[in-house]
Amino acid sequence: MADLVPLNDVEKCYWSPQAFLRCFRAVKWDYAAGLRRAEETCVWRREYAVEDMKEDDVWTEGETGKELVFGYDVNARPVLYMHPWRQNTEVGPRQIAFVVWCLERTIDLAPATDPATEMLCLCIDFGANVKDAKGQPTTLGQARKVLEILQTYYCERLGKAICVNIPQIFFAFYKLVSPFVDPITKEKIRFLEKPDATSLIPPSQLQKIFGGDVNLEYDHATYFPALTKLCMERKQANLERWRKYGQGKCGLDEAIIRGARVPEGAAEPSTAAAGAAGEDASVEPPTEQLAAASLGGGSSTDSGHAASTAASDATVAVPPVVATTPGAEPDKFVDAPVAPAAAVEKAVPSVA
Repeated sequence: MADLVPLNDVEKCYWSPQAFLRCFRAVKWDYAAGLRRAEETCVWRREYAVEDMKEDDVWTEGETGKELVFGYDVNARPVLYMHPWRQNTEVGPRQIAFVVWCLERTIDLAPATDPATEMLCLCIDFGANVKDAKGQPTTLGQARKVLEILQTYYCERLGKAICVNIPQIFFAFYKLVSPFVDPITKEKIRFLEKPDATSLIPPSQLQKIFGGDVNLEYDHATYFPALTKLCMERKQANLERWRKYGQGKCGLDEAIIRGARVPEGAAEPSTAAAGAAGEDASVEPPTEQLAAASLGGGSSTDSGHAASTAASDATVAVPPVVATTPGAEPDKFVDAPVAPAAAVEKAVPSVA
């Protein structure tokens, strides 16, 4: 017990009720298993130094735009794009670290909604129709390691995964990997014969390769610093809200942490719209003009990130929530399974 280190403020902010419930949902509400999953996640995040990862640590990995965060789907979930054919580095730990870094940045850009948006959307373009593809085959060991991280430490984060331009050889590889994929995760993966994801992501926030209107020419020197700056500002704003309302404990709702609302009885009003812009009564909104252009806040017809940043008065694109529009059909994967009341009461203890 002497080796145990108390949670710091960043960790307490991370462990919201939603974070605990994701662990318990992943193990089908087994109380002991859920606690183990939460503890394992906390230990892994420390040992992997997730919160200490810097832009410079993965700069080279991101140079080709093989992974990038861009836009939101119809359920207001941030979208992470992966282009394996743009691979520019050798298979190794740093590639895995880059996946983790991109997942963290995608989660940082979840909008301020109440209830909180917990999931993300994944779009993968395998580039089967690209003549000069740079990608090299992912090893089975590397794929298993990434799956282990995703399913163990980012459980219940995937809303939907869309795969396009898939080479035939991939399906043979998928057969080898699929035994390690959780059945619920498998249900969320869609292999599209025709690259058209417009039923899930609005065309104005969807890359052309997936059937959208956005012609995205990746400019690493513009995009990467803008993404990092925006995400770090939002993380700091979230932490300040936790320090203001969290009473120094775990368990503050993510809707409050992100600024969608304030706790009952709090004097200062807050709205989801203000929270989406990083605002609340005590936190200055992050400066997002440059990041908005780089992340798709400008016109969908922009030729690329560099051109987009010329618009100094760009505004952040509001995440669409089409599913709440009358007549719109919500994505069946956006809602988490309903747990028995007794299980929820037992699974979310008051943690100091």
